Amino acid sequence: MKKLLTLLLVVVLSMTAFIGCKDEETSSTSEGPAVEITLNKTEVVLAIGEQFALEAEVKNSEESVTWASSNASVVKVNKFGMLQALALGNADITATIGSTVATCKVSVNPLLTADVESVTLVAPVEGVDLGDLTSKKVSFTANPELAAGEELTVVSSDPAIAVYEEVELADGTSELRIVAKAQGSAVITATAPNGAKAEIAVSVQSLNTAPTALTFEITTEVAVPEWCGVFLAGTLSAWGPADGFELTRIDDTHFKGTFTFDFSEVGDAARNAEYKFILSSKLDNGDGTFTYGADTGWERVNGSNVDNRKIFVNNDETIALEGVVFQSVPANPVKPDITNHINITLVFTAPVEHSVHLIGPFCNWETDKTPAFTTTDNLTFNLSVDYVGKADTFLCKIKDGTDDWTWNYGSTDGITWTTGGENYALPLTGEVDANNERVVNVTWNINNGSADAIEYTNEVTINVTFANEVTHDVYLVGGVNGWTNGDANWKFATSDNKTFTITFTYVSKDASVDVKITDGDWNAPFNYGMDDEGNWLEDSSKNFNLSLEGTVDGTTRTVVHNFTINN
Repeated sequence: MKKLLTLLLVVVLSMTAFIGCKDEETSSTSEGPAVEITLNKTEVVLAIGEQFALEAEVKNSEESVTWASSNASVVKVNKFGMLQALALGNADITATIGSTVATCKVSVNPLLTADVESVTLVAPVEGVDLGDLTSKKVSFTANPELAAGEELTVVSSDPAIAVYEEVELADGTSELRIVAKAQGSAVITATAPNGAKAEIAVSVQSLNTAPTALTFEITTEVAVPEWCGVFLAGTLSAWGPADGFELTRIDDTHFKGTFTFDFSEVGDAARNAEYKFILSSKLDNGDGTFTYGADTGWERVNGSNVDNRKIFVNNDETIALEGVVFQSVPANPVKPDITNHINITLVFTAPVEHSVHLIGPFCNWETDKTPAFTTTDNLTFNLSVDYVGKADTFLCKIKDGTDDWTWNYGSTDGITWTTGGENYALPLTGEVDANNERVVNVTWNINNGSADAIEYTNEVTINVTFANEVTHDVYLVGGVNGWTNGDANWKFATSDNKTFTITFTYVSKDASVDVKITDGDWNAPFNYGMDDEGNWLEDSSKNFNLSLEGTVDGTTRTVVHNFTINN
């Protein structure tokens, strides 16, 4: 009987074990694979105020991670895993899904930084004033800020090479600087009361009195077109693109230049040099420059305001740059020849009883080859002449056609013509057609000694286009109407509140008149004048000198002006 009970017990236990195994396997199958969370960092060190983005990679779950901080007063975390250090201390940041947790340990430590990582100085030379080359002011920043009364401890690894000490300046003040003592290397270490440290590597060189050669080797990522040159620009090269500072083209992506500097001529202070590189058109000598520089690391920056690279020039050195990118390339400055059909009307204030000629480059300034104006009244003279070339200006003077230069008129602006004046650079403006031809029409008024200038009836049209809609009335004010502001007779017409037009008659002996554009109220900000560069300025105190040049018919002048105002 005892044996039978024992056998039955064994059978029951075996069945129980078999049933238990079947349950555990099913549970595993129904629950699926375990959830895994992997963080991009498991330990992070921050300074107060610093941020860091924790990222969680999740496997086997579609649920979002829940972020939490064990000490939110030290480090807080948002729902996206962005950490922000608030105070010194430690915190555990957890990412949780269900029962699965991943942890990142964060320490917020005191920080001390210097404004430079390394300093290159020159060892002092007895009897030679090296200025700032033998010392440099450096500043340290503590995080958190030092409490009142707390100070840094700054020591040198080799006081015989360089020290950190107070230096008296020329103006009678003093400041803490790293000061060179002798040739060699040293490390300046600053320590805050909270234990934070900052180090500055110091290299002290002996003064090289021989001329120094700098070699620059540049490899660009894209081909530089033939019409562009790569120039060194900076304190050592008159900023350029200057003659003598263009790098030699090896091929379209390789440029190399060696430049020698004699500091006995420019002074030792120039050894603390700044420079950058300019990609410039060779033909327009840098009309629109494309620079490549940056004080910390080379950057793809376009514009003349890019930071300069700094270099201490003392010994021969080669600087190799790879992957240089000039963000833009100047347009090809080679222009086709344009045939300019120039029509000139001269209006004199007193009759001219001899012939009047135009002289300039089209006749090589030879008086016997100058074309003559035609006239019916000896007051108004007309001439049409063709000039073929690439230039955008046309130098000329008015002359009597003889070899005697007693009677000749020149001008700097095309408005005021004076006897013996400078050559006038006539702007060659206007639309160029498909045949590379354009028409240039100009009228010049010349006061040649009459007591009274001709009184013209000026039929003036002014078209103004505003960049943004103007929702109030716009008036013309000035010498044309006695500076009466807000007169309904001097209101511009408009159909769309952006394009405004006014046409008026103004009788004058003058070649120009001062005007402004207003809203009718001198106290309102809408009051436009023009600066010396031809820019319309809001609330400007400067009047615009409106030219009365135009097509002349007897004593009537038709004047049209088109302006654009960025409001």
